[in-house]
Amino acid sequence: MTVDDAAEFVRGAYDPEAAEKIAVLRAGGGEPDVSWSDAGPTAAVESWSSYRHDSGLSVVWEMVDVPKSAVTADVLRALLAPNPDVARKRVAITYRQLDPAQSATVVDRSLRTAISRTGRRRGLAYAADTQDLAQAKRMASEEAAGALATVINMKPDY
Repeated sequence: MTVDDAAEFVRGAYDPEAAEKIAVLRAGGGEPDVSWSDAGPTAAVESWSSYRHDSGLSVVWEMVDVPKSAVTADVLRALLAPNPDVARKRVAITYRQLDPAQSATVVDRSLRTAISRTGRRRGLAYAADTQDLAQAKRMASEEAAGALATVINMKPDY
C-alpha cells in the first residue's frame, strides 16, 4: 500500500461517504487527492459506547471471557452477516498468543477458580459452574499437552 493509498483508506474509515466518492472517482479512472492532513476525521464526538466521526460511527466490543458453551463453526455468523440497518461494516478480530509461562498460569488460575466455585455450593453446583469446571479441565489437559492459551479481542467497527 502506498502512502497515498493508506491516506485514502484512513479517510474512508473515518468517513464512509468519502470512501464511496473515492471509489467512484477511481472507477472512472480518476485519481483522488487525499493527503495525510485529510485522512483523519474532520469532526468527532466520543462517548462511553461509541465514537462518531464524520459520516461514520465506530463501536468496539471486546470479549472478556471465553464462551460458556461449545463454539461452533457459525459462531461469528451474526456478527459478520450483512445488516440492513448498517450500510458498511468492518470487523477486526485480533488475538494474542500467551507465552508458555503465562499460559500455564492462566490455565491453573481458571482451574482453581472453577474448582472453588463448584465446591462452595456444597453439592448444589449450578450448571454453569459444572460447565466452567469441565472447560477448565479441558484447557488444563490441552495446556499440559503443549497448547498455548490465547487472548481474543473481537472488534466490530460500524
